[in-house]
Amino acid sequence: MSVAQYQAILPQENALNPFVNCGTAGPFEGIRRPISSCFGFASFLPWNRRALCEIREMKEQRKKILIADDEEILRRLMQRFFLSEGYEIVMAKNGTEAIEKAEKEEPDLILLDVMMPDMNGFAVCRKLRENPKFASTPILMVTALRSEADKEAVAASGATDHLVKPVNQEELVARVRKYLHSPFK
Repeated sequence: MSVAQYQAILPQENALNPFVNCGTAGPFEGIRRPISSCFGFASFLPWNRRALCEIREMKEQRKKILIADDEEILRRLMQRFFLSEGYEIVMAKNGTEAIEKAEKEEPDLILLDVMMPDMNGFAVCRKLRENPKFASTPILMVTALRSEADKEAVAASGATDHLVKPVNQEELVARVRKYLHSPFK
């Protein structure tokens, strides 16, 4: 099969450049040759296209977690934990943004900080529970509050469960797995 036939399979312009540089220094600098002369072009492109399709399908099948926390370091840290586990991540930095992103993205689980600017986690949880779309969505409250009154407030807000900060990675991932079972739908 020729390069032109393979390019017809991928209709996007410049989807795959059929030429590569032979080198960036020395006597071959700037000389370009067909990628097919570098390795088996005929076997490369179909595998590459198939792999890209499989990756796209896997992304669509991943379960989504909304992380709502006003501390960017904690958001990024939790994002790293869950991306490595295979989950798709959506992040919000305050209560209002958490509600907007939850309604837009429809996450499979929500990790919600209690103390946030604009709207606290209790109010966000109650507001989400009013929407029938989130009636069965697990909401895990992450809080530094440790008293019995705080635990009762978490339960009264409609949260599924809560974790006390600082949360270690193993406990966080285990708690999420308890409710989602797997990162894939």
